[in-house]
Amino acid sequence: MGVLSEEEIRGETVSTMIAGFETTASGSSFALMLLAFHPDIQDRAFQELVDIFGNDKMQPATFEDLKEMTYLEQIIMETLRLYPSVPITMRDVEEEIPIKNYIIPADCTIMIKFLVIQRNPKYFTNPDKFDPDNFSPEKKSTRHPFVFKPFSDGPRVCVVFLAPNLEFSTFNKASDISRVNHRKAAGKPMLALVPCLIPQEMFAEDSEW
Repeated sequence: MGVLSEEEIRGETVSTMIAGFETTASGSSFALMLLAFHPDIQDRAFQELVDIFGNDKMQPATFEDLKEMTYLEQIIMETLRLYPSVPITMRDVEEEIPIKNYIIPADCTIMIKFLVIQRNPKYFTNPDKFDPDNFSPEKKSTRHPFVFKPFSDGPRVCVVFLAPNLEFSTFNKASDISRVNHRKAAGKPMLALVPCLIPQEMFAEDSEW
């Protein structure tokens, strides 16, 4: 295994930080929107925080405190189910893979759409409804673990999958413990996939350039 240069280490560190911040910002925005549309869920989350911290708005959250925020974690997971920060991932297939009556051929690239899986009525009742109880221990135990993998899984799992969750929990703790009432504005949220062009490097074959 090769050794990373200082420049490569610096690049990987910056990528990790940016990935963590971007996913946290996106997830927190969607979570606050969903809480605004569901004040009953917001009130329940607030009560959990009061049970942990009392009325001390300035008390910082410790790692142990974060582990007690079980309902807030369910809100985070349900938010990522409905609005995954990364809705699609891809994998290169090195060898033929049989799946029931299908054969995924070797030397191809497959696209995995988290958004489609996580809104599938086969796995979630009322899949388009915001329901943090989808991630209660009872319901989680009855589902296949790969039904919900917003950060992918295996050797190529997102290396910052834990950081956004911790930042996300801390952010929402600060928002709710201060008793900021998020209420919905006029209009209806829309979810869309917007295609964009990505520049690619091109080389002329057998060229003297």
